Parts: sequence; structure tokens; C-alpha cells
Amino acid sequence: MNVLTFVDLPRRATRWARVRRWRSLLRDCKLFVPAWYRARNPDVAQAGVDELTHYLTRGWREGRNPGPEFDGSYYLSRYPDVAASGIPPLLHYWVTGRKELRRPNASMDLEWIDAAARLAESRVMQAPSTVSEGILATDGLLMSVIIPTYNRERLLPGVLNAWREVNRVTTIPFELLFSDDGSQDGSVALLESVNDLPIRVLRNEHGGASAARNAAIREARGQRLLIIGDDIFPDPELINVHWRYAQKHGPLVATLGVVDWHPELKVNHLMDHITEIGNEQFSYNRLPDGQFVDFRHFYTCNICVDRNILAAQETLFDHRFDQYGFEDVELGYRLSLQGLRLLFTREAKGDHFHPYVIAGFCRRQISAGKMAVVFRNVHPGVGAIVGVDEPERALKKGLPSAETEHLWQSRLAKLTERAEMYEHMFERTGRAARGVLGNCLSTIYSPLFRAMYEYGVLQRLAGTEALLSLAMSRHFGPSWDVYWRVLDASTLDLRQMPRAALDKTVEALAIHAEIVGEPLAAAAASELAALLAVGPSHGVVASSGALWRRRISTGLHYLRHDPRQLSVLVKGVLQRRRTIPSAALAAERAGTTQVALSSSVALIVDASNGDNAGLISRFAEAFGDSARVFERIDESTLREMGARADSGDAILTCPIDDAPCGVFYWPASRDALPNADALMDAWLAVVENSVDIAVISYGYGEPADIRTGDRRDHMMFSRRVAQAVLKGALGQQSFNGKIIRVEEPPGLGQIAPSAASEWFGTSITVDPVGYFSTQPAPTELIRFLVPQFQTQPRTRPVIFVFPVFVAVGGVERNTVEILRQLRDTYDFVVVTMERLRLEQGTLGRQFQEAGARLMQMSEFSTHADYLRVLSHLKHWLRPDLVWICNGSPWLADNASRLRMLFGGVPIVDQQVYDVDQGWITRYNEPGIRSFDRFIAVNRKIYAKFIGEMTRKPSTVDLIYSAINTDRIVSEKAGPHVRADILRRYGLPEDKRLFGFIARLTAQKRPIEFLRLANARRANKDEFFVLVGDGDLAPSAEAYIREHKLENVMRIPYVANTLELDSVLDGLIFTSAYEGLPIAMIEALSFAVPILSTDVGDIGAVLDEFNGGVVYPVDASPEETVEVFEQWLAGHAGFRQSLAGHEAAVLNHFSSRRIAHQYVDCFNKAMAGYHDSNGG
Repeated sequence: MNVLTFVDLPRRATRWARVRRWRSLLRDCKLFVPAWYRARNPDVAQAGVDELTHYLTRGWREGRNPGPEFDGSYYLSRYPDVAASGIPPLLHYWVTGRKELRRPNASMDLEWIDAAARLAESRVMQAPSTVSEGILATDGLLMSVIIPTYNRERLLPGVLNAWREVNRVTTIPFELLFSDDGSQDGSVALLESVNDLPIRVLRNEHGGASAARNAAIREARGQRLLIIGDDIFPDPELINVHWRYAQKHGPLVATLGVVDWHPELKVNHLMDHITEIGNEQFSYNRLPDGQFVDFRHFYTCNICVDRNILAAQETLFDHRFDQYGFEDVELGYRLSLQGLRLLFTREAKGDHFHPYVIAGFCRRQISAGKMAVVFRNVHPGVGAIVGVDEPERALKKGLPSAETEHLWQSRLAKLTERAEMYEHMFERTGRAARGVLGNCLSTIYSPLFRAMYEYGVLQRLAGTEALLSLAMSRHFGPSWDVYWRVLDASTLDLRQMPRAALDKTVEALAIHAEIVGEPLAAAAASELAALLAVGPSHGVVASSGALWRRRISTGLHYLRHDPRQLSVLVKGVLQRRRTIPSAALAAERAGTTQVALSSSVALIVDASNGDNAGLISRFAEAFGDSARVFERIDESTLREMGARADSGDAILTCPIDDAPCGVFYWPASRDALPNADALMDAWLAVVENSVDIAVISYGYGEPADIRTGDRRDHMMFSRRVAQAVLKGALGQQSFNGKIIRVEEPPGLGQIAPSAASEWFGTSITVDPVGYFSTQPAPTELIRFLVPQFQTQPRTRPVIFVFPVFVAVGGVERNTVEILRQLRDTYDFVVVTMERLRLEQGTLGRQFQEAGARLMQMSEFSTHADYLRVLSHLKHWLRPDLVWICNGSPWLADNASRLRMLFGGVPIVDQQVYDVDQGWITRYNEPGIRSFDRFIAVNRKIYAKFIGEMTRKPSTVDLIYSAINTDRIVSEKAGPHVRADILRRYGLPEDKRLFGFIARLTAQKRPIEFLRLANARRANKDEFFVLVGDGDLAPSAEAYIREHKLENVMRIPYVANTLELDSVLDGLIFTSAYEGLPIAMIEALSFAVPILSTDVGDIGAVLDEFNGGVVYPVDASPEETVEVFEQWLAGHAGFRQSLAGHEAAVLNHFSSRRIAHQYVDCFNKAMAGYHDSNGG
């Protein structure tokens, strides 16, 4: 031994100790296969070294794999942290990676699969034929259809008729290979009697579907094998589609087609759940069309594989899978390890005729769990993937007691019995109740079917059935305790519940209301609420973690788009947390009383007023002709007048404290009254909040700054304070209330704001959203009865429109245009959900002028009460459809409850305006997914909906934004002089003008526009016009000042942007994301060239009309300037092209034309709803 060897001993000892430790950790690892390693590496065998030791010391560094199912090179490439750690990849996976659900090979990694597919396709395109070697097709057959069958005599005639339709349109030679699995009915005789199809029938001993498939595969003559079920009714084009994909992608790609329930099959919620919600049977709805998917979707009910690939397998469908489950997925896994890729296409369709019941599907899950253990034993690398490892670890903790088993057996029996009862109710109810019952059933099914699967896993592992409690307790945790107690105590037979009681139960659950006076409905609501409260799996109640995630999402939304509103919301929450508990405590200590009042509203007029008829007419516009009217006799006495007094009954004269109405309005004159919508909002502010007073204030400034005309015209008040109001002594009484802000009427002039204390003449505190109270607060609290609305005559369908708010913006302008076009087709009710700020502007009056009723729920209520308010509005106006045309955090968080509340009403959703940003990030949540139709405002969003978001194309409409072409034509024809317009806005006459017209928000990125202006400041013939207001207005002003931009002017608001378009030389959009901006479409109609970031469909539209240039969103300032110069170079050509396309632009985006698309969308959504609701 030389000196160097001696010096190296400590290091070598450490290395060998580490290897010994690694060997110990891998002693049970079946992913290391010594015989395989030795066979693949002859040098190891020749050296006579231990295989595992070789791998741990040298092999992994040399890129050698430890076994057929672990790909070390892939693992190190996929997980750089492992590569940087310096430890063997197999060791990391076995000790840590599998618990973290990392992949041992690329068979489930779609990025790797896609990359391999692109490489393979390039080779296929260069290849002269898809068949180059191996077993060739015989008899000229290109497709063999493999159909194992067993005792299907009753179903086969229909299936054969479907194959006859296939035969009529199929363009290639094919054969039908029915492989019988020892049927004991007349299936074989029936099949052998068929003489009008290319059919062969194989007789086999009964050995299961896998054996029957294997027999058929060995007998098949076609180049491709289409494996399908005997209960699948094929689409006529099925073979043609599979063959077309085979030709395009080559032999190393199998095609997976889609399977849906047969239209003649009665589909219960269980069947919907296992295919659309929990996906325990199929996951077609989650697979992206036309994309590669992993081996777990190797479903043998509609899959097409190259025959040579299967013929090369030593084992086809493995006979060790002796029950239902995983025999097809196991084959798919082996093939994926050999390089086969699986492509999913919705074009290859089949209809599945296979009804399911709860008990049967539970047995199916138990069987699948048992076979998952077989799969894991054959392929150790899939243990975590197929859910075997976790139950196995749980089993090591010991077997449950007999008492525990008995408890869970009893719970399982009660649970399945209750689920069957809910299914019975589900089948006989309308959409509203089905929404709630479906949530309840899925809340049961998700953990139940997972527990049954693990029950099968545990049975196979332990060899005993006495393990139900172990499986059930893993998925039915403490949150189920309340529901178990409800089931133990319940004797209800909910199957006998009347339809009306079901509807009441649904509404109570949606709005968190109690049911009084109907014991059956109240008990049902209590039971279903207990069920929905157990967890967020598929119900409507989120866990605390999910609630916090949503709160954070809401906060980030406002932080990005509306930080000032975020500040208001936070202050409001903090103030309510401070004041509400203290108020409750004060009420308890002071013995606060509560008075119940009618919610009906009445008009009070003075006998001396000569315009009472006009006042009564204006009041009736808001509250109907039958609304009560009283004449004031003195400060405390009223006498009824109007329709009731003229009816011949005794005229009611009473003290105001005894009047039959709980709310009063006492205006001074009709000339300055707020409009009917504002009066309705004020009444609802009083009764929905149970307060004394509502004040209608003009403008969207701070609520504490009240702007009104005559105080009487702007105040609605409760009966509790009525006498004080009539006496002019309100300042001497305690009261509370709500300030609602409305748009000021035209021609109002300047009204100086008054502080609330000044307006009322007493000390008032006002919170950030307009709730106010005297100090001290009232000690007598009001409780108004449910609002009683006047019945509304119906001549047209009623549509609720949720635009979130009515700010000045593209979404709102588009909505106004559609409402204007369809005002004679529908009655629109616009309901707001987010509060406006002054700088956002408002289109409220435009909505009203378009014929819509405007209900500013965001002004007269709070988020906590929205569902209750919407319930009241729904009962009053009975909408035929809900149209959500913009999103908000509250709406996304409450989508499931909105679906419940409007269960009998179709919901059309149009919240998404970008494929990556905004509300599309919430579109995989159950609530939004439950909506009926979706509107995509550009082609990218449409592709995202039907692709990654897996919406059915039949439920998605591509509808572009609309413009008012009549207004544009009129504007163009007007006697406008360019010089006059420039002087009006203070713009230079000797420069080219480049505009930016948008809200100044993070989405629109106005600072990028200013950076471009700054970079072009040396070009004295260019001038940049920044039009808009918003959160970034201070930042924009600061940028202009700091950089001394004399080539920029900011105009906060332009009422008529068309006028500005007529003088612009170009319009620039720097947005991070967009749908399709209306401001751009209007500019195109004036032949104004566009420079824009490449977002939404802007690029596609500009290409269509040769109207400008797009550039990447992430372009550097230097690149942006370069694109701007290229755009200027082509400016004249863009102008000329747009002038030539003027009529085409107007026609393409005409609100008249696009309104018809909305009508078609609405009609599709409403189709069938009346029948399904018993109408």
C-alpha cells in the first residue's frame, strides 16, 4: 500500500459507508431489477460485481437505468434539484420522490410526450408509408374492430344497426370481429346470422373480457385495431376518423375516442358524477381535444392501435387481472414505456348504453381497487400513481376492531340508502332542486367511491374483508360527524316531499335562510345543509383554507385593478368588526327592543301641493299603480287617497304610527325627483338593511359628502321616525340609515356637497360604504318583513344582467349596445355588484336609456346580503335568463350558490376577456362550470374554452364586441371641422396625433404609452394624447411631470370619443391583455390605424382589414420604438386599406348584427328549461 492509498482511506471509507446506507434504503425497492440490469450491462456481469452496488457507485452517473420502469436520465432532467443533490435518482425517488408524486418515467409527463410526438411526426412526414416492416395487413383490410361480448342478446340488435350506419359511410376496408366470452343466451346465434356486415364471430370458453380481446387480436387481419365495447353505439364516422389520425400520426400513436351516454339512456346523477364531476369512470371532459394524454386513459371502449405494436407484445391483456379494472391501463403503461403515445380526439365518438346504480358502482370500485394491487405488483413504479401506497402504509398500523367495523358497516348502509333517496328526488324535480341535490350527491359520491376503491386495495393486500372502517374513516373525517348524527336521528322519507317544499328547501340553502312553519321543508333543509357543510369537494361550502385562498384572490384582484376599492373594503370590514359586536353587547345590556314593520311603501302628499297628481304618477312609475298614497292632515295624521280611497271602502284615517305601511316617501315636488330606479333602490336600502332612512345622493364621490336637491325629495324613511320627519324634528331623534349614490340627472348644475351631520342637523358617523348612524345609536331596532313588490306585467322574457358595475368601459359599452338593440325583445334588469368610484365614470343613464331597469345592489346592500336580495328580486321579476357579462370576486366565490338560487333559470356567462389573466383562472371551479352557456369574445378564448377548459363546443358561442353603427354613420356625416375639434380639446393643429383611450389601470399599462412618447420626444411633428382616468392617473401625471413631456396631453374624460377618433392619426394599445376593445373597433371605422400589443383577437382583426401592427406584450422599450417606426412606415397603406374596408368594418361589428347572435345564444340557453321545470 503506497502513501496515496493510505491518505485516501478515510474518504473511501466514508464513500463505502454511504453506499451501504443507500443499499439499506433500497432493500425493498422493486424498481431495481438485478437480472434486467445485468442483462442490459454485460460489463457488470463480466466484472462479477454486485448489481446494486455498481448502480449506486457508477451506473447512475453513466446514465444506466436500474430497471425497465425507472428512467434516470428523465428523472434528473425533469427535477433539477435532484440533479444538483449528487445522489442517485432512484434513491431520491424511492425515499422522497414517490411521496411527492414525482414521476419515475415520462409515461405521465405530457411535456415529454408532446416533444417526442413532434419529433416522431417529423419523421412520419418523411416516411413513404405508415407500414414499413413487421406484420402487414392481410386481405387488404386496413381496420379490424375488436368487440368482446358476453350475454348481450337484447342489446346487440341496436349495436349492429349502428355498425350498419358505419358500414354505409366507411371509406376503407374493415372487419368486425366479435369475440364471444362463452355467452349463455342467444348472442352467438344472433351474430352468426348477420350477413350484411363484414363480420366474423369467435367462440371462446368463458374467461373474461381480456381473454376474449386477446383471442380477437390474434385473429385480426387489419393494419389498425379498433378496440371497442359491445355496449357502445358507434358514430357513423368512427372508423374514418380513427383511420385518418392513423395516417397522420403513424404507428407509434394510438387514438382514443370519446364515449358519452346513449341519448336513450336515462342518466341519473350518479352517472353524471362518475363521468363529469368525480371522473371515477372516465375523464373525457378533462382531456384536451386533439392533444396527447397519458397511459391512464388507455380505455378499451374506443381506442385504436397499430396491430404490429400489439403483435410484438409477449403478453397482451394480462390474465393476472382476474376481475374488472386496470387490465387495459396496464397494457397502456407497458406500451407507453416502449414509446407509444396516446392522442385524444372528440371526433371519434361512441354512445355508451350502460346504466349504473350506487351498489353496483361501489362493487366496481372495490374490484378496481383489488386490481390496482395487481397492477402495482406487476409494475412497482405505479404504486403511488394508482393509490396503493397510502392504504398500504395505513394497513401497517393494525386492523380495526369488530365494533368499529360494525359502526362503519351501519354508516355505509345508511349513507347508500340516503343517496338512493336523493337520487329518487333528483329524478322527479326541476333544475333548481337538482342543482342542490346534485351537490349533495356528489358530496357523498366523491369520498364514498374513493373509500370503496381503497377498500378493494386493502382487501387484496390483507386477504380479509374486515377493513371497511379503515377505508371509510380515511375519507369520512370529523367534518361528517354532524351528518352522521342527522342520519341516526332522521325518520324522514324525503321521496314524498312535494315539489313546492323542495323549491323552498333549495332557496333556503342558497341564501342561508331559515324555513318557518313547514316542518318537512325545514327538516330537509337542515339535513341537506349538514351534508353540504362537510367539505368543499363538490358542494358549495368551502373549507377554511379554500375560503382564505379566495380571500387572498379577492385581495390580489383589487390590489391589481382597484387598490382604492381594496382600501375601502378593508376599512369597512375592520369597522364592522369593531362596531357590530359592541352594538350587540350594548343592545343586550340596554335591553334593546325590536319592532317589526311592514315593508310596503307609501307616498305622503300635502293637501296644499297643487301638483299631487304629478307626484302620484311619478311614484307609480317606481312602485305601481296600486301603491298606497296618503294625504297629510297634520303633523301626525294621515288620510288615504288614490285608488284604495276611490274604491268605495271606508276611507282610512289614522295616526302615522298606526299606518299600515312601514316605509314612507314625502317629496316636495315632482320636478326634481330622482328617477324610478333610484326610488326603488332607496326603498330596498331601507327594508333590506332594516334601517330608518335612505338618502339618495348625486354623484359617485365619498358617501359622507351628500349632494341633493330638496331634502324631502331625496329621503325615504321608516314609520319609526316618520313623525319626527313630518314635524321637522329628525335631528332630535336617534336613527340609522344608508346613503345610496346615483348618477346625477342631465342639466343639474353644480351642487355643493354637505357633510352628513350638516345635512341631518345632528351628529352622524358614516362608514366607507355609506351606512350611517346618529350618536348615540338607536336603541329600538327595526325588523322589516320580506319586501312586498307590486306584480309586474310580463309581455317579454325577463333577463337579469350582471355587469358587476356600470363604469365607463368596453364591457359596459358593449352591453349597452346589445340592450339597446334588444329592448323590444326582452325586458332587461341590470343588477350591480361592485361599487363605483368617481374617476371610473358611469354609464348608468345609458343603460336606462337603452330600456333597462337599473338596480344598484352594490349601493343599497352589502356582499353578505346579496344572495338574499337576489332571491327577493327573482321572486318579484321572475327572470327567464341570467346573463353574467363581467366578473367579480364575490360572483366567482358565490357561483355555486348563484347556480342553486337560479337553479330553474339558464345562466349565460361572459366573464372571460383573456386566456390567461382574470376570471378564466376560476373557470375550473364547480360553480362556474355548472353554468349553461359561455360567450367567448375572441377566437383565442373560444379555443381555450373547448380545449383546455373542456367545454362542449355546443355550449360556447363566439361573439365579438358590438358598436353603434348608426351613431358612427351619423358622426361621420355631421358638419365637423377638424380645427374646431382640435381647439375644443386644446390639441395642436400642426402635428400628427397618436391616442390612447382606456381606463388608466394596470391592465391597460398607460405608462408604457408614456414611455413610447418619451422615446419619441425628439420628433417635433408627433403629439401623444392620453385619454382616461383610473388608479394609475396619479402615476401617469407624475411620469409626465418628471420627464417634462411637452409632447403629451392627458384628458381625463371624453364624452364623445368618436369625435376624437375623427382627428387622430393613430390609436395605440399597450394592454397586458384584452378581449377585443370597442375603442379599437370604433377607430378602425374612422380609418385610424392601430398599433397594439398582441393580445386577444386584435392581431386577427388587423390582419383581416390590414389596419395596423401588433407587437409582443413583453417587448422592450427599444423594440417597441422599432415597431412604432415600422408602423409609421406603413401608415399610409393602413389608412388606405381601412378607408376601403369602411363598410365591411361597420357590418362586421354592427350591434344590429351581433345582437342576433346574442338572441340565438339566449334562445339556446332557454330551450328545454320550461319542460324540465314542469312549465
